[in-house]
Amino acid sequence: MSEFFSFYTNIQTSMGVIKRISYDKILLKAKNQEEYIKIASEVILEINILDKVIKVKPSPETDPQNLLTWLLTEETIPKDIIQKAIDAYLKPIHIKKEPKFKIESKDIEEFESNDFIKTIMPFILELFDENTNADKIYNLMRNLIELQEDILKLANSAYLDKGVEIKDVKSAIVRLGLSRFRDYALKAISKESLEYMKNNSQELQNLEVALILQSAIFDNIYQLIFVNAQRIYDFIILSMMDGFLILLNFLSKQGNSEISDLKSLMPKIIQKPDLMYSYISRIVEKDDFGKDVLMIDKEYLAKIFGGSIDAINTVNGIIAGYNTFEPMYRLRALNKYTLDKYIVRIAFAVYLSILGVKFILEDDKKSGVILGNRLKRFGLDSFLSFLNKCIMDANTTLRDLGIKKEIYKISSRPEFEFSLQEKDEKLPNALTEFYANFTNYIKNKRVCIRYEDEEYMLIKLQKVINFLNGTRFGSLCIIDLNTFSLPTYEDISFCDVIVLKNIDNIKDIGILDGILKNFEGYLILTLRNDVDLFQTNKPLFDRISDITIDFPSYMEDKNLYNDVIKEAKALFNQEFKTMPDLVIDNMYDFKSLIRLITGKI
Repeated sequence: MSEFFSFYTNIQTSMGVIKRISYDKILLKAKNQEEYIKIASEVILEINILDKVIKVKPSPETDPQNLLTWLLTEETIPKDIIQKAIDAYLKPIHIKKEPKFKIESKDIEEFESNDFIKTIMPFILELFDENTNADKIYNLMRNLIELQEDILKLANSAYLDKGVEIKDVKSAIVRLGLSRFRDYALKAISKESLEYMKNNSQELQNLEVALILQSAIFDNIYQLIFVNAQRIYDFIILSMMDGFLILLNFLSKQGNSEISDLKSLMPKIIQKPDLMYSYISRIVEKDDFGKDVLMIDKEYLAKIFGGSIDAINTVNGIIAGYNTFEPMYRLRALNKYTLDKYIVRIAFAVYLSILGVKFILEDDKKSGVILGNRLKRFGLDSFLSFLNKCIMDANTTLRDLGIKKEIYKISSRPEFEFSLQEKDEKLPNALTEFYANFTNYIKNKRVCIRYEDEEYMLIKLQKVINFLNGTRFGSLCIIDLNTFSLPTYEDISFCDVIVLKNIDNIKDIGILDGILKNFEGYLILTLRNDVDLFQTNKPLFDRISDITIDFPSYMEDKNLYNDVIKEAKALFNQEFKTMPDLVIDNMYDFKSLIRLITGKI
């Protein structure tokens, strides 16, 4: 076994074509049967690789059917030859899309001049301040007349049968106690925000139901993770709504039909992690599915939340949770975010809450089964009882907010059979080999995957994670190291399965050593296959070379590329319930295939 990574290449020589290259060996496809036999019979050969003559000898690793032979080099191949060989390999076509719409500062300022959520945020933060008191709360509410009225209505409704009338907010705080007052205040805020939202967009008339259900599921899971924790999910509801309002406010000023089409797709946006529907950012960009997304600006977040660490950490947890649900989407951040024990737990709760919404509201049985498997982490006696309690909580909130809709209870457990291949379809040989390698390596709870096309690899990785007995149960977190800094072992110790994406820029090897040595769960790392880690990050290479496997390239594998096209179409159809005609005349990467399909609608 080579101590170096090998790289895909395509170098013509007098003997045939070099298909893979490493510092100490090459994979040669002989130009014909006669040449293959000749190579196998030689003791030492000389081969010209990019104008560099290299002495090689045949190894026992051969594939006679495909005329392939691994040739061992007598000396290390120079690094400049390796890099040229990497560059010589044909790459799939990548379609770039520049931002089509941008929300400028003037748009933000105009919206925020009448922004209910921004006005109310100091009051929300005060409610969660352990050192608050009735006077501080009342002073922040002095000019919020409608909010005061709503809180008093809710409080008096609860106390109606006791013959007690609460006439002012100060009395409400004293009589109810801060914890109960906080609950009534947050419900009143949610009600006002929902009404404001409805007045701005009829297209999103069902959004509040999904948000409230997701928040109820999140809250119940949060209570399992953090015993006796404070309720915080109203904060998440408000954050989501406000981001939508800003986007809709911007879109409503645009007059073309493309914008109208975009608005009709808005309800779908709730499912996408790039769309971090929080008013922490105001940049709209055209991305993977042709929808406009909000991009996070952490400095703005800190400014709006007054530096509240809990609020910032909660949003970081939302980001990580959505990336766990849809790891193929990349969240662009100006500066890397940090993860700690609290954020990782929040991320898992968010991830499960998304699965719950998809199962309950969309009858997505696959999401339901994944949710049930992951909830086993908490030893729940009844999966259905837990979900129906979440539904009951959501329905209570809907009634309190005056929303005349009801979510129906779940009567039976979801049934979905996970498989690595479709029925009556043969899996491409390259994928069969990859799944076998992954299954073998993951037995030791450590594996690193080198990929050519990250999005396609992640689609397949999710399938195998949810299929294998070891990895489909318990807590999962997928962390993109282009978005987050590398967490410590202590910060991820809660998890049973961790995926660290894009590890090639890890500089603090000490932190990685701690994870490799002490993390008790399953650790999966991912890395681009065109990065010469031996040269760019030797300490990292030394740690992972023995646990690394390759995800196959589809550039010269027609069966595998047909699978790429199939997965792209399936994903698009899953999101939009439609599939336009598409003729593929070139080799595109997975994301570009999605963009091609999007361009047809």
